[in-house]
Amino acid sequence: MVLDALIGNTDRHHENWGLRLHSPVARQTRVLSVAPSFDHASSLGRELRDVRRSDLLANKQVEKYISKGCGGIFRDPQQAHGENPLRLAQDAAMAYPAYFRSALARVAAFEPQALNEILASLPIERTSEPAKLFAQAMVLSARTTLIDLLT
Repeated sequence: MVLDALIGNTDRHHENWGLRLHSPVARQTRVLSVAPSFDHASSLGRELRDVRRSDLLANKQVEKYISKGCGGIFRDPQQAHGENPLRLAQDAAMAYPAYFRSALARVAAFEPQALNEILASLPIERTSEPAKLFAQAMVLSARTTLIDLLT
């Protein structure tokens, strides 16, 4: 949930979660745990064209873009749209702070320079410069919001 909030993943829904049944030690009791996160294709403004990304960046509207995203998790069956991933993580972290503290601490420990290095390593044939800048702005904005939950 925190990762989805960080990257603006709007495609998390009831069929997009997994569980693992495994035995950490041979012949021991089986353990049920949440599987590693998958399917992040609807993230980081992937549906935007570079002109729109550049416009949102120039007009300092990345936070507004993030706040309008609707995910696939519905709090109420009567909702027309799913909950915003960042708002969902904020509310969940406030309701269950002990459960979310370690994930939020990892977000806080993730340095912006590391994000810059990851984005710089992406080939231009796969990701344009405006896409990289927009992704950076999205993650850093969400990171700030998530870190504020630790205080």
